Amino acid sequence: MEARIPRNAPPAAADPPPKPPTPDVVPPALPTVSETTEPTDPHGDEDPVELLVQLRDRVAALGGRIPNHTCVETIQRDVFARPAGPALKSCGALLDAARQRPAGASLKRQSTDWLRLDVAYSHAGREIYSWAGAGKFEESEIDELVPEGAMGTGPFTTMLLSAFQNPSTKYVFDGETTLDGRRLFKYSFAVSREKSGYKVKAGNGWVITGYSGSLLLDPKAAELVQLTVRTEELPAETGTCETTTTLDYGMVELRGNGYMLPKLARQRFIGREGGEAENTMTFSACRDFQADSKVKFDNPAQSSQLQSASRAATDLPGGLPVSIELLTAVHFGGAAAGDPIEGRLTTPILDEHGQTLFPKGTLLRGRLMRVETRYGPDASRTVVLRWETINGIPISLLPKRLRREPNSALRRRGAGFELPRPSESRYGIFNLPAGSSTLEAGAHSEWLTAKP
Repeated sequence: MEARIPRNAPPAAADPPPKPPTPDVVPPALPTVSETTEPTDPHGDEDPVELLVQLRDRVAALGGRIPNHTCVETIQRDVFARPAGPALKSCGALLDAARQRPAGASLKRQSTDWLRLDVAYSHAGREIYSWAGAGKFEESEIDELVPEGAMGTGPFTTMLLSAFQNPSTKYVFDGETTLDGRRLFKYSFAVSREKSGYKVKAGNGWVITGYSGSLLLDPKAAELVQLTVRTEELPAETGTCETTTTLDYGMVELRGNGYMLPKLARQRFIGREGGEAENTMTFSACRDFQADSKVKFDNPAQSSQLQSASRAATDLPGGLPVSIELLTAVHFGGAAAGDPIEGRLTTPILDEHGQTLFPKGTLLRGRLMRVETRYGPDASRTVVLRWETINGIPISLLPKRLRREPNSALRRRGAGFELPRPSESRYGIFNLPAGSSTLEAGAHSEWLTAKP
């Protein structure tokens, strides 16, 4: 499991996988089920132990098939600030208060942003990510792809596998309960820090935390309905008191095989200063990996033109002005970081001798990097983007943030401005009024060519 502590927000969540066994490894020992001191007796004749064994076996079989498919994960991230007033001074007090209310209740919503990623489970036993549609998964940590804000991995697959593939885990049957009028069996479990693989980012390092959780099973259908995983109280250096993940499960059919995937997942981060963050995740467009690939052979003339264009883009001298018109409208509430965008040159790119390298109208493609709404006195909406290719060829551009012409809005002194985030220094930033619903197609931005 891994958790990232965000900067300027409640700390990041964790991605819990004690590394599960590969498919050819014998499944872990049967879970141990015992009753609580005051159990609620089941009304039917279902065997709580046998139901859990059946679920464990299904999860073990699932673990062998998961690396063969991927899904699109859409994340809404809400950040809540502590209201004015005396602060609670301990994690114990903060957690007691937080458990009495839903995430964010009685707090002030500070911001909301949206992400869209492709997620898969690797043969190495961890979740891997890329921007949606990028076609290549990154083996690095999630905070290299999404460096800002609360972010955690695990809901796609690893939390489910971890709940059943740690042989030291013991389960407690807590009796019957109901959820939305549905009769369910409830089980609880706990994993000590010594047996845990749940990692949380603390500064530049990682710390291991123990965790506990609960399962809700439908005894009639023998189906998993909900899984909850909660960390122990986290060390002070993480900046976080606790992270809780709740996953509501359903079945997805792919080529005749059923997969248990969360219909909805929520991760709640409770910060040590009283702020909170909640990430709401949904999964869609699940598909099998396709191993086959197609190679297209161009004729010699086309190949020569492509090589010339490639050299023109990658060998561009730095500092050439580039003016771009956005062709893709960005709608708040629908768009997310990771979505592809298109633009076109409004003027040609000329070399230092005035020769045209790319004519006016040449198509560029790029990606949204942040789509965010901020609330309160400084309410605003922000779209951050980058350009990645021109005419299908990789290109590196830097935003031209300040105009130096005499009539520029930013003259010599006195005009206020906001620095970009450290991770966004190479991206274009559009700040819109709070009431705006869309960054319209046609928005212009000025750039300079740069070396990658």
